[in-house]
Amino acid sequence: MSFLGGFLVGGATGYAQARHAYETNNVGRKYLSPSDAVKRKIDYAIVRFAKGGFGVGFKCALISGSIVFLATHITAYRDKFASWYFPAISGATACLLHTVGGVFTFPIGLLGSMKAVGLGVTSGLTLSAVVHLYAMAIDKPVNDAYRLFKRDYEKELKSASEWDSRVSELMEREQITWRQQAVKKLKQQDHEKMAIFDD
Repeated sequence: MSFLGGFLVGGATGYAQARHAYETNNVGRKYLSPSDAVKRKIDYAIVRFAKGGFGVGFKCALISGSIVFLATHITAYRDKFASWYFPAISGATACLLHTVGGVFTFPIGLLGSMKAVGLGVTSGLTLSAVVHLYAMAIDKPVNDAYRLFKRDYEKELKSASEWDSRVSELMEREQITWRQQAVKKLKQQDHEKMAIFDD
């Protein structure tokens, strides 16, 4: 999701710059026809949209993926979730990516690093606020709310995995080619079994 959001934002800003650059660089150029000029302009805009979108989308995915990866692994290592994980990891990641990779367009030096840390900490605080709101909604401490969410999520993953294995077994057993057809047949079988138990 972060890649997709970054792709759309980066592509939109890249498109605006591309339109201006195209009009500036192609003032006196002659084309075969008016439709050829429009086609070249559209092709240039698509390429610049994709180029800007992939760059920003990759950076967004790298930042959010590293924050989630580190937060979940620290939680698993310590066997405890704390709300300071997101701001601390987000701030450290933003500072590291700014100084090493130049991901953000802040000025180089101490001021730029502090701006990157500020951006990271505020985004991490937003994530922590979401976790706190969830914990308040179920009236539990943050660590217990995290454990409950994790347990429910693992239960959903397990039931989805069991369903997929049942569908695959049915496809193999009855030589069904299309997965959707097997899903429909399995749902029908489950419904018939429930009807028998109800009677």
